[in-house]
Amino acid sequence: MFDRFWKDWDRIFVEINHDFEKMFKQSVNELSKNPDQTRTWGFKMYWDNSMEKPVFKYFGNVDPSTGKILEAGWRVPSTEKIYDQNTKSWKIITELPGVKRGEIELTTTKKYINLETTSKEHKYKQKIDFDSEIEPDTVKAKFNNGILEISIKSKIPPPADVKKVIIE
Repeated sequence: MFDRFWKDWDRIFVEINHDFEKMFKQSVNELSKNPDQTRTWGFKMYWDNSMEKPVFKYFGNVDPSTGKILEAGWRVPSTEKIYDQNTKSWKIITELPGVKRGEIELTTTKKYINLETTSKEHKYKQKIDFDSEIEPDTVKAKFNNGILEISIKSKIPPPADVKKVIIE
């Protein structure tokens, strides 16, 4: 058991190191083009529901795949996506400090949820993708003290239209 654990950790840290080196090189290149823009990038790690593998989530204003800065002032919020096998539904928890309920816009399709805030001081933008189809009509969202909780059912054939989500 511990052999597998340590092998997984070794593989994970090699991947993190590779991603960091790639992003660092790309960020240095981007920084030389736009030296006045601040870069914020971080990650959090937690174990998936099955406790079989760790999950890494990136946040900040740098696209981890390209190293490029997002539009000026925008950030990707810290977000967790948890799947419940029993209810066949997803729970998404997103941290949106400094944002008010009325400043959050959510839209959804059968493959993703799009989150954007309209606050002048705190701009967050994120497209939350799903591997399988989701049911847009089942989306429920609650916002309290800077934490947005979204729940949505999975694998039910949804209508093709984008639906705006009302936050309670």
